[in-house]
Amino acid sequence: MTRARVLIISILGTPEVMPSNPFGGCAEGSSDLEWIERRLAQVGLRDQLTLDFVDISQGDALPTQSGYDGVVVGGSIHNANEGNDWQHALFDWLRDWRSNGRPLFGICGGHQHAAIALGGEVSVHPQGPFAETTALDMSEIGREHFLFERFDSAPLVHLGHFDHVTRVPDGSEVLATYEDTIQALDMGGNWITVQFHPEASPGVMIAGWDDQLPDLDKRYQPAGTGRQLFENFFRGTGLVS
Repeated sequence: MTRARVLIISILGTPEVMPSNPFGGCAEGSSDLEWIERRLAQVGLRDQLTLDFVDISQGDALPTQSGYDGVVVGGSIHNANEGNDWQHALFDWLRDWRSNGRPLFGICGGHQHAAIALGGEVSVHPQGPFAETTALDMSEIGREHFLFERFDSAPLVHLGHFDHVTRVPDGSEVLATYEDTIQALDMGGNWITVQFHPEASPGVMIAGWDDQLPDLDKRYQPAGTGRQLFENFFRGTGLVS
């Protein structure tokens, strides 16, 4: 059986704003690729997929889209409205990907960039940052959605963001919120995005803040939902059977 080929696009941070990798000491790894591979391995799916990886915030070029069956866009320490060349290139690439009708999973910054690419809006939250493990408020649609299959009514997730989607792309369905922030979207066409971090452990979340906030060890706790969310996305979109 042919394995689906999935491109993981990292937009974690440029050398100018992230001169050293704060995740270097994390047992779970130091990149989107390692974190996602770990989640997929936890649910027995890693060997069913071919994964390619580029970090466009560190200078890698976006590849041609032919041959890819799915895309994951990871989180970022950048505001999605900064106007960097790599961000403009990503928006164009995502619009082309949309026309191909193939699945996308966006995480945090990936969620925000996907929303902008499809005509949504992202703003800095006036009461941010959001930095904690907390329960989601599920919409009626979200409770029935494949992304949250086998979840309880208020799943725990890791939040780590200043910005949030303030206008969703046309045709999108809100699956989950926290306070006044949109935490999960179905943008149609098997484009599923989340503001929270299913790829990350508490240790990765704490390292990502790099001592910017107090009491980080008290803000995050094991959530136990990340692995199931990845399985649900890959199975629900048909990337694995």
